[in-house]
Amino acid sequence: MLTTRAKFRSAVELEDWDQTFDRGLTKAKLREISTHSFVQSNENLLILGKTGEGKTHLAVAIGRRLCADNISTLFIPVSFFSKRFKRPELQASTLATSNVSAVSAH
Repeated sequence: MLTTRAKFRSAVELEDWDQTFDRGLTKAKLREISTHSFVQSNENLLILGKTGEGKTHLAVAIGRRLCADNISTLFIPVSFFSKRFKRPELQASTLATSNVSAVSAH
């Protein structure tokens, strides 16, 4: 099953996303993302935002939707990337680990 291989942290869905809280993501943009346009353009999705604004929830929900549509997906916590940097100055300046989530469809 694709959702198992993707290693999602939780079982959330896009329908669970609370749109009453303003996170800077319009309903139109959320609809666009949910149609997988970034996959059709052969792009990855990187979600940026403040701590606690639902980046992980959104990344997992989008990833689960991709899996449901039989698109192989990988959820990558940004801490995975920050641990791979060898030089401390890259860790500090390149990624703020609590402010990014990523979804890669391939």
